[in-house]
Order: sequence, then C-alpha cells, then structure tokens
Amino acid sequence: MDREILYTKEGNGWQFKEDVAETLKKGNSKVDFKVKVMKMHWLSKPSSKLVGSIVIYLDSFLVAQQLLIAKDLKVGLAIAYTTAYIRQEQPIRYYNCNQYRHI
Repeated sequence: MDREILYTKEGNGWQFKEDVAETLKKGNSKVDFKVKVMKMHWLSKPSSKLVGSIVIYLDSFLVAQQLLIAKDLKVGLAIAYTTAYIRQEQPIRYYNCNQYRHI
C-alpha cells in the first residue's frame, strides 16, 4: 500500500489520516454489503519506505471474506492487494547467546 495515500507525517511519523476509514468505506462498499473499518495499523515500523502493509479490522466477517475473494481493496485512486492476516508470535531469543526457544 502506498503510504502517502494513508498517512500524514506528524507525531511519530506514520499516523493515519482522519478520513482513511471513510475513504475505504466509500471505495469498497457495495449495495449488498457495507465496509466498516473498526481498526487498522501498519505491520512495519515507521521508515522512509514509500510502501508498506497494513492490517484492517472490519466489523463483519462476511464483508472481510468478500474483500479477500475480490483480492483487491480500493483506496482513493489506488488499488491494493488483499490477503488474510494470520498473527504469529515471534520465538523467544536468549539475549546472551542469541539462540531461539530458551531464556
């Protein structure tokens, strides 16, 4: 997703614009289903990259499924690819030897 469409450079650098949820609603809602964004956040840390991935939480599982089936999300004049987000915990790393799965 092109960051410049969604963010304003203030605060810590990657704050979403106030009207992003409304922009997503207008661009993706249809007669048979309405898109309502409950929450969203960047997957990456603030950086100088021009593109990045975001997670968008919707109010309806059925609407989310329809957007995943369509495989695209309209954001203003841009289109982004959609895929399901599966949260995975990072393995624990020991600070001394840098090996995984023990402390």
